[in-house]
Amino acid sequence: MCYRVGLFWVFLTILFELVCGQVSGIAFPELMAAYNPMTGNLWLLVLITTLLSPAVAFRLSIPDMQDKSEL
Repeated sequence: MCYRVGLFWVFLTILFELVCGQVSGIAFPELMAAYNPMTGNLWLLVLITTLLSPAVAFRLSIPDMQDKSEL
């Protein structure tokens, strides 16, 4: 369940970035350049952190839980 929440957050983040970029008049290839880590852009790390944050928060909030099948 936590990974689904993280995936939904990533989807909303990407959607927000693309919509705001298009409204601002930024070209699509320029927006996609932010996803290239070879050019020094760290945006993928933000998305990975966003994806994993709900699962990490869940595990830290209930450390003695025996059944972690909610993940």
